[in-house]
Amino acid sequence: MENINPFTLSQRKNKKKRRTNQQNSQTYIKQPLDIPKPKVNLNTTNLPNKPKPDRKRIRNLQQKPKPKTSQGNKQKQKEKSQLKTQKITSFLNKKVNQPMSKPKYKRIPTTPRHVLKSKDNNWDYWDKSHLLLPCSKYNTWIKLIGNRNSKPLQKWYLINTTLKCKLDNCQKFLKALQRINNVLSTNSLKPVKSFFENSLTENEQENFFTNVLPKIQNLVLSLPHEMDRLNRPIKLLRSGRLAKEELPQSLIASLMACSFFCVMPYGDYQNTRSPYLNRRNFTQLYIGKHQMSYSNCNKMKCFINYFQIVTKNDRRANGMVSFYRNRLVDIPKWETSESKLSNLIINKHLRIEDCHKHLQVDFANKFIGGGVLSNGCVQEEIRFAICPELVVSCMIIEKMKKNETVLIIGAKRYSNYTSYGSDFTFNGAYNPEDEGGDPKDVLGEGEEGESNGKEIGKEDEKEKEKEKEKENENENENGNGNGNEYKLEKEEEKEKEKNKRTEERIENQDLNSLTKTHLIAIDAVNFSRKKPYAQYRPFYIKREINKIYCGFQKLKILNFDNRPIASGNFGCGVFQGDKELKSLLQLLAASEAKRELVYCSFEDEKFSEKFSNLYKQLLDYGYTVSKLYNFLLDFNNQTNTFSVFEYIENQILEEFFNEVFENDNETFDGNNNATINNNNIINTQEKIENETHFKIGNSIKTETSINTETETENENENQNDNDIVKEKVMENSENLNENGKNNIEKEEMQHNTNLQHKITEIEN
Repeated sequence: MENINPFTLSQRKNKKKRRTNQQNSQTYIKQPLDIPKPKVNLNTTNLPNKPKPDRKRIRNLQQKPKPKTSQGNKQKQKEKSQLKTQKITSFLNKKVNQPMSKPKYKRIPTTPRHVLKSKDNNWDYWDKSHLLLPCSKYNTWIKLIGNRNSKPLQKWYLINTTLKCKLDNCQKFLKALQRINNVLSTNSLKPVKSFFENSLTENEQENFFTNVLPKIQNLVLSLPHEMDRLNRPIKLLRSGRLAKEELPQSLIASLMACSFFCVMPYGDYQNTRSPYLNRRNFTQLYIGKHQMSYSNCNKMKCFINYFQIVTKNDRRANGMVSFYRNRLVDIPKWETSESKLSNLIINKHLRIEDCHKHLQVDFANKFIGGGVLSNGCVQEEIRFAICPELVVSCMIIEKMKKNETVLIIGAKRYSNYTSYGSDFTFNGAYNPEDEGGDPKDVLGEGEEGESNGKEIGKEDEKEKEKEKEKENENENENGNGNGNEYKLEKEEEKEKEKNKRTEERIENQDLNSLTKTHLIAIDAVNFSRKKPYAQYRPFYIKREINKIYCGFQKLKILNFDNRPIASGNFGCGVFQGDKELKSLLQLLAASEAKRELVYCSFEDEKFSEKFSNLYKQLLDYGYTVSKLYNFLLDFNNQTNTFSVFEYIENQILEEFFNEVFENDNETFDGNNNATINNNNIINTQEKIENETHFKIGNSIKTETSINTETETENENENQNDNDIVKEKVMENSENLNENGKNNIEKEEMQHNTNLQHKITEIEN
C-alpha cells in the first residue's frame, strides 16, 4: 500500500467541487494538484507605490482650451439668439393672407396598437378599424427649428392656416400643396402645372381659381362641422366581415376636397398605399416627370365639374350614400341545379350606366376603385370619375376576397363622356332630364332650409289638431253624449291614421330606392399575368361563377331585390377574359338568382348575334343550369380549336340526333319487318342454288361407269331441269323484291323529310 497524503485527498475533493462550479458560473482557473492555493495578502503596505496620473494634462488633451470671451463675441451670440426668437415669433404670429413657405417637418409614427379616443368629440378615433381624419387631434407632426425638434404639433393647424390663404394662381396652389404634403416638390408637380397651362383655357382657369377653388377650401375647413353633425366615427368595412356604412353627401364632398389637397392621413404607411386599402389622395395624379396624359386630364375635368355642381349657389345636398359589404355563405350546387334559364336581353348601343332602375355591374379590381387616382382609365375608373362620390369607397373598403362583393346605393352621376381607355374625353355636365331621368339624381333631395320649413309646418298642424281634440272631449264630458262611444271612434281613427302613415313611409322608401342607383362591384381574375387558357379550368370557372352569384343574389337586408341586372363584358379587357365564357357564367348566375339579365355588348354585332342564336337553342331544347354548367366544365378536355359557343352548339346537335335516332328505332320496329322478310327470301334463293349444285354433283359421281354418250344426254337433261327451276325461283324473288323495295323507299323518304324539317328549325 502506498502512503497517501491527506492533503492530496482533500485537494482532489476540492477539484470536483470546482468542476461543478465551472459548469454553473464558467469561472474556473486551472492550478496544479500538488501546489496548494496561495493566500492573498490584504495588507498593501509591502507593495510598491504607483505614480499618480496627471489629471490636468489629460483634461487639456481631451478638451480644447476655451476661447477667451470678449465684448465683441458676446454681442454676436446675443444677435444669434435674437434671430432665432424672431423666426419663431414670426412663424406663430404670421398673417394669414401672406403666402407661407414650406416647413421642414417629420411625421410621428401614427396608428398605435391601442385605440386613441378623444374626450372632446365622439368621432375622433385613431385606430385601424376607423377612418383616419386630417382634423383629428392625433394627426401630428414635428417641426425642425435649427438643429432641434419641436414638440409634436397638430397637422390641422398647418392645414387651416394654408387653406385660409388666397390661392389666385397656379403657383400659389402648388406652394400650398408642397407646404401641406412633404412628398410633393416643384420638380414632381410638372403634370399639374401642364394641366392648368395647356388643357384649360384662360377663362376656365379664371373660373377655377376665382370661383371653384375657394369653395373647395371651404369644404376642407368644414370637415369638423360635418363630423359634429354625424356625431360618430366612420367605420372601415374590413375584409371577411358583413358590414354597412351610410354617409351624407355633404360629408362626402368634404372628404373629396381633402383628398384633392392630398391631406388624408395614411397612418403607418406614410404617403403610400396600405396593403389593405386603395389610394385615398390625388398624389399619383399630380406627381410625374412629364406632362399629364390625355385621359388623366379629362378625369381631372370630371372632378372639377363635380365640385362646381356641389358648391353651386352654396347649396347643401341632403342625400345619403350607403355602402354594403356582402359575403357568400351558401354556395349553390351547380352540377345538379334544375332551375331554368332566366330572360336575356342583348343590347348593342346602351351603356351600363344608362340602364336606370337596374342593378348595374362594376367590373372592379380587388382594391375597389382600381387606378382612379392614378393612370387607370377602363370601365371602373371611368365610372368612378363620372360618379366621384364612389371614390370614398377607396378610403373605407378594404380589398375583396374570393367570396365578397360590395354594393353601393345612392351615388349620383355628374358628367358625360365619350370613348374609352386612353381616348377618354369629358363631354360636359350630365342632365338626367335629357334621358328621361329624375332631376334629383344630380341636385340632391333639396336644401336644408326647405326640409326644416316643411317639418315646422307639420308640427304646427299637429298642435292645432291636439287642441281641437281636447275641446271636443271637454264638450262631450259636459254634455249628455255617449263619451265611451266617442272615445272608441277616436281610437279607431288614430289606428287608421297610423296605418296610413306607415304605408306612406314604406312607399316613399320604395320610391327613393328605385330612383337611387344600385352599383355592385365584382372583381375578376387577372389572366394577363397568367396563361389565358387557364380560365377554362374547373377551378377558375367555379371561382368566377360563385363570385358573380355573390353579387347577383338577393339580399335579406333590402326589400327591392327583384330589379334586373345590367352587365357586359366582365373581366374581358385588360384582364384578357373570354367574352363567350364570361357571358354564359353571368347568365347561369342570373338564372340561379332568378333575375333578368340585360347584356350590353358595346356595339359588337357579331358577338351579339352568336349569343342570341345560342340562347334561342338552349330555350328550345329546355336546357337547365346544370346541363350548361357541365358543358363548360367539359370544354377544358376538348383539344379542337372550337370556341365556347361552337362547342356548345355541337354538343346540342349531337344530343339532338342521338335522341332522334333512338326514337326512330322505337317507332320503325314494325316497318322494319318488311326488310327482314326480304333478307329471308334472298337467303332461300342461295339455299336452293346450293342444293341443285349438290344434286348435280352426286348424279355425276354415280354415273361414271356409263358411256360418254349417256353422260352427255343426262347432263343436258339435268341442265334443262336446273334452268327451269332457276327461272321459277327468279320470278318469285323478283316479285318479292319489287314489293319490299317500294316499302323501303317510302319509309326512307318520310324519314329524310322529317330530318330536313328539324334541321331548318335549328338553323332558324
